[in-house]
Amino acid sequence: MTEVGLALIDAAKKSGKWGQDISHPKEFAIPPEVIQAISANKKAWENFNNLAPSYKKQYIGWITTAKKEETKERRLKEAVEILAQGKKLGLK
Repeated sequence: MTEVGLALIDAAKKSGKWGQDISHPKEFAIPPEVIQAISANKKAWENFNNLAPSYKKQYIGWITTAKKEETKERRLKEAVEILAQGKKLGLK
């Protein structure tokens, strides 16, 4: 390892950051409009709630990163359809 890398490790140990848990939280906020749209379809809502947190995050991220409102609405509609079929998002 380089001197720079060793210095960074030393600094992290001194600051107390070395060895800290850096895992991502499993809980995350789901926008109300997403909850409303998915929960309107009973099967989609049931399937969404049975997904692992990582798959839920994938759906939420795909929907909420849309730049245009019409894209967000289209993605939300498509997500409800996919969830109602019991499928995961896939490569979106």
